[in-house]
Amino acid sequence: MQRSMIMVAAAALAFAGCSKKQDEAPPAKPANGAPVAFQVTKVVPGEAFKSELDVKAYNFSDKAIASYWVLVRFKDGDGKVVHGEPAVGSDHDFDHWSFSGGKYKCDPSSWCSLKLDPPVPASAKTAEVVAYSLSAVADDGLHIEQKPLFEMPKMEWPQT
Repeated sequence: MQRSMIMVAAAALAFAGCSKKQDEAPPAKPANGAPVAFQVTKVVPGEAFKSELDVKAYNFSDKAIASYWVLVRFKDGDGKVVHGEPAVGSDHDFDHWSFSGGKYKCDPSSWCSLKLDPPVPASAKTAEVVAYSLSAVADDGLHIEQKPLFEMPKMEWPQT
């Protein structure tokens, strides 16, 4: 009994404190209606889990978000879209990546700092990230809600 209480407390702590409110004003809301806006601040090329995208995210919703499926578009120094290894049958000019858990929790109406490690093409100098699907933390504070808080109807780069 005591061990299970410790495990629950540890899980709750994993979700707590991972999001930090910042005094910086919110960005413009995403054109696709997503409740989270992303700003990429650092791009380090490399294969998956040996690369880095530092991302600032702002959560416009009234729920904490801790599960993300995002679309990522990489560009070279001239602003041209670059690709990693193409997915079989894919003609998209973007990649996708998902991540979830306590270290990615973003509280309502706040900025969050996220470190992602998707495969980043060697020639990538910048990147854009947009939400495809986002899920909120459940009321128990330990799980992710079953139904996404936001999901685009199709996996395509939003029109601006």
